[in-house]
Amino acid sequence: MRADEQTRRAVNEVLIKMAQAMEAKDIDAFMKLFSKDSNMLTIGPEEAEMSIGPGQLKERMEKTFTEAETLSLKYGWTSIKANGPAAWVASHVYYTIKKKGQEEISLSARLTGVLEKIDNQWLWTQQHFSVARNIEEGIVKALKQLEAEKAKAAEAAKAQAEQAKAAAPPEEPVKAKQAEVEQAEAAEKPPAETKPPPKEKPIEEDIFYELE
Repeated sequence: MRADEQTRRAVNEVLIKMAQAMEAKDIDAFMKLFSKDSNMLTIGPEEAEMSIGPGQLKERMEKTFTEAETLSLKYGWTSIKANGPAAWVASHVYYTIKKKGQEEISLSARLTGVLEKIDNQWLWTQQHFSVARNIEEGIVKALKQLEAEKAKAAEAAKAQAEQAKAAAPPEEPVKAKQAEVEQAEAAEKPPAETKPPPKEKPIEEDIFYELE
């Protein structure tokens, strides 16, 4: 549902203030834009960037602000819709961060989220940043990683087998000693008795009967 002009202006003001707070690395100004509800959810593009409640979000963003030398958030295409005290936003954003001692990183990302009007103030109750990725490249990368892990496991198994072989006693002297024992035992045994071949039975003559 299309938001009315007053709602659009209010929600747009929240977006502007969030970008300003991030660029200034002002954690207090940033947190004022989010609901204090313990179920408020925010998700970032990195695997570990998921926060439930304002406490987790503040901890995560304080770490981001501390590590960053500079931060920038710019908005491209943006859609704002609303129904009563709820509004939902989708925007193509450009996020730039330069961490201390590292090269600057620029991301073309998608921002989606829900805001609620609480005590006559629009606040984020859910927010999600995501970065578009090439699925085919991701699959190829995952397969290469799997092959590398298999090769590493094979090398480890080979090294373990070589260690076990080096620690085991040599086999050849043991086999030679066993052969000597078997030869000695064979020499001590008496020769086997030879039995004379069985006598052949005489061939019986055929008996013919006359038919009456």
